[in-house]
Amino acid sequence: MDTGYKSYFLFLIVLPVVLLFASCDTQPKEDDEEVLARIENLEVTKDHFVSAFKKYYYKTGQAIQPSQNVKTSVLDAEFNPYVLATYAKELGLDSDREGLRQYGIIQRKVFAEEYLEREVLQKVEVTEEDIRELYLRFNTKIKASHLYAPDEAGANELYQRLQNGESFDKLAAETFQNPYLARNGGDLGEFTIDEMDLAFENAAFGLEEGEISEPVKTKQGYSIIKVTDRFTTPIVTEFQYASRKDQFAIFAERRKKEMATRNHLEEVLAELNVNETLINDLWKDIQQNQGGVVELSPEQNQLRLQTNEAEDAIIAKVDDYQFTVADLKKEGFYSPQENLNRLDRDYRFRNYVKGLIYRDFVTKQFGQMAASESNAVQSSIQQTFLNYLSNRIDEVLREEIELSDTELREEFQQNKPMYDFPLRMNLARIVVESEKRGEEAMQALENGQSWEEVLRSYSIDTRDIMVDGEMGMQPIQELGTHALHVKDLEEGEVAGPFAYQTGKLMIYKVLEVKEPREAAFEEVSDLVGRVLLQKKVKQRKEELIEEVKDRYNAVLNYDKLRALNIKL
Repeated sequence: MDTGYKSYFLFLIVLPVVLLFASCDTQPKEDDEEVLARIENLEVTKDHFVSAFKKYYYKTGQAIQPSQNVKTSVLDAEFNPYVLATYAKELGLDSDREGLRQYGIIQRKVFAEEYLEREVLQKVEVTEEDIRELYLRFNTKIKASHLYAPDEAGANELYQRLQNGESFDKLAAETFQNPYLARNGGDLGEFTIDEMDLAFENAAFGLEEGEISEPVKTKQGYSIIKVTDRFTTPIVTEFQYASRKDQFAIFAERRKKEMATRNHLEEVLAELNVNETLINDLWKDIQQNQGGVVELSPEQNQLRLQTNEAEDAIIAKVDDYQFTVADLKKEGFYSPQENLNRLDRDYRFRNYVKGLIYRDFVTKQFGQMAASESNAVQSSIQQTFLNYLSNRIDEVLREEIELSDTELREEFQQNKPMYDFPLRMNLARIVVESEKRGEEAMQALENGQSWEEVLRSYSIDTRDIMVDGEMGMQPIQELGTHALHVKDLEEGEVAGPFAYQTGKLMIYKVLEVKEPREAAFEEVSDLVGRVLLQKKVKQRKEELIEEVKDRYNAVLNYDKLRALNIKL
């Protein structure tokens, strides 16, 4: 399934901006007593350090204590990225083509996110009814089938064929490449809350048994849903609800905000009167003139788009806002490369363009607000850009370092056990919700029922049903503590149930075993190269940090750090 234009939208603006340095100030402090470390105009203050220390404290499960060694390590972790960002500026990485592109991406992301927070998410309210409905769903399981189409036109065609009397099973056989879905009428098995796309879940829980929905837009495309069964826990007491109400209130708010975000996207695009015909014509030009490849122009800071359409041709418009072909070229330049790599179908291109239109509209709306010039917003942009510059030094170092064949072979010989092939297994699994259900499933297998039959009857993971529970070949260590239970099994043997996490136990069947063996250098040379390069980059980065500190007379006040009292 394709993620659709909502995935582009989410990538561009909804995912939280990573602010590694969010509590740092990029302006010099007048009161040096508050500064623990400085390079150029970048500082780590006492407040920043305390905030960062508490972040690490809770992230490690409250395992660290404010000893001098630990405090020094935390200060280095916060300050060293500033040092690397300073070096990146020295190399001009902040002002070259890629640096300017990334700055534009960051600025648009922050502006759109801030607009969404102020104009949409802050208005979301959670009612008592919302919480109770969510708790009821939590105690309900639905079994459903679906038909999938990547775009609205395909979904509408499927729905019309259903209306004309064609069967759900027949259309599923045509629609799905997945053998299980094609053979079983698009059966998804049982699910409860938070196991399906939220829009899909909302639609499914609103259907009666046997009822079929109209096309439902999800992150993956469009689904037509048929509910085939429903089971609700018969007794849910008021005491049980009250004991978990606060938890479900937080959960309900997150879900309502997600749907509010999606709905806002749809509302804005509807208001903008998007010219679908023009977008389709542009895609045809890309197919004809560019071999279907959407990429950045090598000469200009814009999207490469060879088309006969006029630069001022309007793709979307409302009031005094408009988005033209020229805007598409400009805004497309500020797209992550992975988004461009996925534009291999007409519907993906349409969704991508709509995502750009939405982002452009809301960022321009926010740009007209006074809040866009606030210190908090501008600091978010600057600090996120510093984070990018710091990370980019890794790329620079990887390009600089050359590995000789002799070095690679020495690394292989010195760490040979690390490169040997471990015991590997391809397992199938059945995930059950209780030990009782696990024992029933094991008994069914012993009584001669096939693995596939038991999987469909007992598994609570609908994804496993589609692939017969197969997990794929993997090193035994990736199974964690379960490795001890399966490492001595032969092909075809079954074992379990083994506790996995609350409400989940595993039954395993061994499909294939590959015994451990020594690796020849030629078999793992690529892996050896990646490991050795990582070691050398780490070593060179440590050296570089010290060189840059010296060159820029960086200040680190360990006496202040030692005297700093942290209350946890």
